[in-house]
Amino acid sequence: MPYIHTAASPFAGLTRRAAVGGLAAFAAAGFAPRAFAQTAETAPLDLPLAIESLINHIGVSAPDVIASATFHGRLFGGTNPRGEQEPFLRYFIRLNPGSVAIGPIGTFPASSLTVPHIDHYCVTAAPFDAVAWQRRLEAENLDYLGQGVFADPDGIAIQVAGGQGGESLAAGSITALEPLYEGEPLVAPRGFDHLLLRVSSLDATAAFHERMFGLEVSASDAGTIWISDGDLRLAFRETRDDEVPGIASYAVRTEPFDAAEVADGIAAMGGEADPADDGNALRVLDPDGIELELRPY
Repeated sequence: MPYIHTAASPFAGLTRRAAVGGLAAFAAAGFAPRAFAQTAETAPLDLPLAIESLINHIGVSAPDVIASATFHGRLFGGTNPRGEQEPFLRYFIRLNPGSVAIGPIGTFPASSLTVPHIDHYCVTAAPFDAVAWQRRLEAENLDYLGQGVFADPDGIAIQVAGGQGGESLAAGSITALEPLYEGEPLVAPRGFDHLLLRVSSLDATAAFHERMFGLEVSASDAGTIWISDGDLRLAFRETRDDEVPGIASYAVRTEPFDAAEVADGIAAMGGEADPADDGNALRVLDPDGIELELRPY
């Protein structure tokens, strides 16, 4: 089961209208919704996209990029990091496969949130015409935000990798960055397991993902529905009280580990770790309140 943190939500008081409407605030940062290519002979891409991986990477918006990247690097490995230095510093923490891209709050077109949060996730599709995909998004009345990112009906930012002839997915050049630390990580990651997303309607979310990505609900339990690409999964639950839609948490598969030793290491770095409901998994809060789960396999 995905980790559902029960502490007061940092999104309290932020309405869905404010979360979605905040996309305009990113114009100053160079992330304004882009005009679609005016190519008359390019028809909208047929749906659904052929999804090869549900989770290529996720993005985390943090108040201190170095501090957040150091925590995630010491947890998963960060001795030879890569990322972007311009237009904003962004570290890519590898999960073997997949990665967590950590950048400053206010620099990714996800919402008007000013608190730490998971700002987007990226899917990988079979090679496709990126211009035709943009035309399809226009036909579906969905905002294209540039760099392969669009906003779903709840305002959640989804990036699609695999387009040919479109914009680069990176905001800047990807280069080697300064090492975050020396030593062995606390766990050996083996890629993502799942993401948990808060949505306004389970029925609408299921219909949207089936139409856009061709993925039907594969399981449901306790108010949560799941879709899968045959390996990785997305879980969805409806928003509660004053929550807004967004990405609540992520889970990573790892090599087996000593739960007590890893929990102590996380606490020493300023995070929190508690046993999960199943097996030897750990539920983790990083120092910024980002929620994740470590699932040994």
